[in-house]
Order: sequence, then C-alpha cells, then structure tokens
Amino acid sequence: MNHLRLDTGMVLAAGIHQRPVPKTDIPDDGTHKEFNSDEFDPAIARESIEKGEVVSVPEYYGLAYGWKTAEGKYRATLLQYREVTEDHTFTSVEELTSWLAEIAPAIRG
Repeated sequence: MNHLRLDTGMVLAAGIHQRPVPKTDIPDDGTHKEFNSDEFDPAIARESIEKGEVVSVPEYYGLAYGWKTAEGKYRATLLQYREVTEDHTFTSVEELTSWLAEIAPAIRG
C-alpha cells in the first residue's frame, strides 16, 4: 500500500474528479454497514458480514469494504484515489475483520 499522504489541494490538483470510478465486484445491491475507523467493532462487523451485509470503513485516505460472496468466500477491497489498491479473498470472516481492523487506522486522515 502506498502510504503517501496527499492533502486535499494536491488530490484536487491531480484531477481526482476527472478519474473514472474503478470497476470492482463490491456488491451494490445489498445492505451496507458503515463504520468510522475509530468505532470499528470486529464482532459487529462479523455479524453484519454473516448476515450478508457489505461492511465499509470510509476514511480520508481510502474506502475499505468487506463482504461474503454467494460461494462462501470473504472478500475485501481497498479503494484509494479512485484506484483499487488492495483486493483480497479470505477463507474466514475472522481473517476479513482482522484485515479491516488493521487497515482502518491506516486510512484515517
């Protein structure tokens, strides 16, 4: 992951609004459970994911998503500056929520 911190002016000057939204397999037809990074609770996230919800952690330096696929796999995607910077498949909900808990402070502004 690139940990270079750009301020808002730098991001706007780089043309962030002109960049296309990346194609991902993040489900957009279900219920979402959103957490702030300082309020992320792995137990609540696990419960939400197992219920079929998409868990998201939207912060200044990125948007982290986690969900369970129809095939029973656990997926995670990190979007930063309108790019997919991380894309993972996990075998357990514990691995997924552990990743979310680890990434949340890194993307906080």
